[in-house]
Amino acid sequence: MNFGHGVARFSDDPFRHWIIDNYLPEDMADQLAFNFPEPTEEWWRYENHFENKRATDKLGLMPNEHTMFLLMSNSHLFMEPLEQLTGIKGLIPDPRFRGGGLHWIGKGGNLAPHSDFNWQKDLKLLRKLNVLLYLNKGYESSYGGALKLYDKDMVEVSTIDPLFNRMVIFETDADGFHGHPTPWSGPTPRKSMALYYYLSNGIAPDNVHSTKFQKLPN
Repeated sequence: MNFGHGVARFSDDPFRHWIIDNYLPEDMADQLAFNFPEPTEEWWRYENHFENKRATDKLGLMPNEHTMFLLMSNSHLFMEPLEQLTGIKGLIPDPRFRGGGLHWIGKGGNLAPHSDFNWQKDLKLLRKLNVLLYLNKGYESSYGGALKLYDKDMVEVSTIDPLFNRMVIFETDADGFHGHPTPWSGPTPRKSMALYYYLSNGIAPDNVHSTKFQKLPN
């Protein structure tokens, strides 16, 4: 199935995921990669036993082209094809991009295998899909930093290189273990953009109604 400017390849091993190469027009992807900002002190800093990376979900800290890409990806222009691709209806974007946005991995950086947080507490929504866009020009497998997918017994099942202009979409739940534990050793930082999509619990109120027009007293 076509998705963006690429063709989606699907697998359900170890869980449902899609890989789309050449997702964006090349000039647009080039611009996102070339203008990807260096982290500042205002970026989130993750430095612990499990992860070593920098990230920001604040649109005000991003160049215009990155802001526009994120906003477009939270609109019907992206979400309707995303629902068609995945067969998941009723997806809801996160306007705050919590945990998403720009991800920057310097030399030696990594992300241990994990399953993601499943509840967006601010919006009271269940997390359902991750969307990652990689912006690593000239990537070579010797650089490390490949995305790895694991089954529920933590056996590595799939390895996905973070190639330039490659989009990866996958379902996330309690057993959706993934990460890039091999430290990054590329000559430039590992760059990606991340978006997460949610579902409500689907419980409608007792008094569901359509638009209700009302007469004025006079």
